[in-house]
Amino acid sequence: MESRKSFEKYIKPSPKAIVFGIFLIIAGAAAFALELFNHRAAFGIIWLAFGLVLGSIMIFLGVMNNNKFKQTLEQFEKNGDIDDILYDFENGRKLFGGSLIMGQYFLISKKSGTVVEYSEIDKLYQLVKGTGERAKRIIQVRTTDKKKIRLCKIPVSGSKTSEEFGKLLGYITAKNRNISL
Repeated sequence: MESRKSFEKYIKPSPKAIVFGIFLIIAGAAAFALELFNHRAAFGIIWLAFGLVLGSIMIFLGVMNNNKFKQTLEQFEKNGDIDDILYDFENGRKLFGGSLIMGQYFLISKKSGTVVEYSEIDKLYQLVKGTGERAKRIIQVRTTDKKKIRLCKIPVSGSKTSEEFGKLLGYITAKNRNISL
């Protein structure tokens, strides 16, 4: 049971969107009060509407992301995969600073909060975003049902990063010979 709690904590989505949404609503209300105090009610109403709309959108997205996480866990339990996932979570090899776990049966991504079975991976690829020191390499997979899943974001350079990516690539191709790179 302890490993399940650790697993849920590992892949549970961050509440940042909800907190940011609440902040936007409060900021909109504060701007409204300030504009009202300065006898510019029209501007205040615009700020209030802006804060309410954007804040509500952020809260909605945060709640939807949390519901998706719960549905994913329920689906794994229904399919009987939860024990294999917990085994991989506890015994898998942690790559890229723990942002990705390479298990015997599954890849577990902390960033996207997803669990991907090796047989479901159709394509593995990397994207480079940014330039110079700010550049990041994004590791993604495409599943057999054509969904793109972002696994993790890692530095472009570095011998350890390249070594870990090589291990990931080798392990995935050993588990699924049909993968395209």
